[in-house]
Amino acid sequence: IVGGERKRFVPAAPGRGGLVRAVGALGVTRVGGLGSRASDGGSAVGPLASGLAGALDAGDAGARRGVFVLVGDAFEGVEALGRALAMASARGATVVLVRTLTHKELPDGLEEGVTFVDPETGVRARSGAKASASLREHNAALERVARRTGARLVLAMTGDDPRAVLREAFSPRA
Repeated sequence: IVGGERKRFVPAAPGRGGLVRAVGALGVTRVGGLGSRASDGGSAVGPLASGLAGALDAGDAGARRGVFVLVGDAFEGVEALGRALAMASARGATVVLVRTLTHKELPDGLEEGVTFVDPETGVRARSGAKASASLREHNAALERVARRTGARLVLAMTGDDPRAVLREAFSPRA
């Protein structure tokens, strides 16, 4: 687990105690600083890509082959995120990317003329037909990268039952 400049590894442990330790560590860990925009050409390194790359470099070889759970909106450069996911896959790691979004951040949920402000970068964007098309393109690119790298992509909408999100994220693949 990467937190700013501080890196920590939480070893896997079975049962409820292992889950409590992992979730507790997540509760106090934050990756990032300033993020990047999805419109930065795809190659800009955002907090998820940076955090995963840093986590892969931390710890021992066993840690780098573990399960990495990335939680965020994934509004960052898809190319850079794809490179980090490919690196994880090449090292034998399993990656679950949990996208946390509100209904207003979905292409069909955008209201015309609403101004969004990115809390990480301060960048302002106004919704409209072009924004909806960009969101559709970004979402499709994320799905392609996840498929190509073997990452599991899970959508967690605000208000969703967290247990359902966890079941989807960690249930065996069909």
